[in-house]
Amino acid sequence: MGQKQNIVLYLDKELVEKTREFCFNLSKTFENYLKQLLTQLSTVSTRNNLNSSGKHGVWWGCPDLDRGLESPSLQA
Repeated sequence: MGQKQNIVLYLDKELVEKTREFCFNLSKTFENYLKQLLTQLSTVSTRNNLNSSGKHGVWWGCPDLDRGLESPSLQA
């Protein structure tokens, strides 16, 4: 990751004003966050590839927290 390239980002005006109050360098902040995000994604991708058997990857679903009392699994 060597050369820099100009891009255009459209951000919420209030967000930009607040970052200026804290003297954030938006370019560096965004660049650092993207690097961190890509590192995390490549780690997860590598981990999923190691855990998968054959053609199928690993999938995990969260519990359904929006169930009503009518749900058969919650009835006595």
